[in-house]
This record gives sequence, C-alpha cells and structure tokens, in this order.
Amino acid sequence: MVYINKLEELPLTVCHLNRKALRSSAATVGYVMKPSREEDFAKRSAFPLYPTQNGLMFLPLTFELPLAPQLQEVDIVLHKATDEIVSIELSSSTNFSERISYTRGMQELQRYMEHQPDCCVIDPFNNIYPVVDRLKIQEILLGLEALNTEGHCTIKGPPFSQGLMS
Repeated sequence: MVYINKLEELPLTVCHLNRKALRSSAATVGYVMKPSREEDFAKRSAFPLYPTQNGLMFLPLTFELPLAPQLQEVDIVLHKATDEIVSIELSSSTNFSERISYTRGMQELQRYMEHQPDCCVIDPFNNIYPVVDRLKIQEILLGLEALNTEGHCTIKGPPFSQGLMS
C-alpha cells in the first residue's frame, strides 16, 4: 500500500512505481518551469508520467517538497531557470554564475547539480547568463559569422548598441 500525504507527492510516487515496474529501462527527465509553461506543454501531452515509445518518462519537480528525494528518481534535469530569475547584475566583473540571483528553489537545484556530476543537465546553469545579456548575445552571434561558407546560409548578428542597455 502506498500513502501520499500531499497531492504534490503524487507525480513522484507514480514515477517511482513506474521505474520500479520497468526496472529502470526508461530514462526519467525531471523538469522545472513556471506553471503557465508547464500547462502549455501538458496541452500537447509533451511530458507524460508514463514511459514514451522512446523510453522517456517525465517528472515535474516541485519546490514544495524536498528536492533531493525527487532528484534521486531522475536521470536528466530539464529546467527553465530563466523563469526563476530574481535579479541580474549586468555590469559586474564577477563570474557569470554569480551575476544571476535565482529563487530559493532554483538555488537549491543548482547546488544539488554541482554536487551530482553524474546527473545530466539540459542547458547547464553557466549557459544562462549569455542568454540574458544582450551584449553577450551580440558577441556570440558575431562570432558565428566566421562560420559562413559559400553555398550555405549566412549567419549574421543583428545590429546592437551598448547604449541601449539599462
């Protein structure tokens, strides 16, 4: 018999039972994103709790429960950390990872991932800063222009003025 104390525990319990029944033949993707984004994916049946044909199961991770037991059930973590940004310091010379402040739950996930090198993270946290810094995006796009070769699509970064940042 399985006891569930909170409704938030139901997906974790279903995932655990599925993994046990399948003897880990499916990979479990734990995901974190804002509710509206999750609802959009759910409308398209994008994150089923049961195994897909290609052997994937999805588990919504919640900050309402301790993260460690949830993360013990997953093989891959998919996050939308930009949904959990509290503040960004754009004009600092500190390390990228120190420039973004996340919600408490996302900070806990980040710390856990730093200490679990075996867990696969889709879009590591250190890749997020360039996405939120327009100047960094411009530098990356300009670097892509070097990839242009004859007979292929041209890659060109849009014009950008540093004076537009506030």
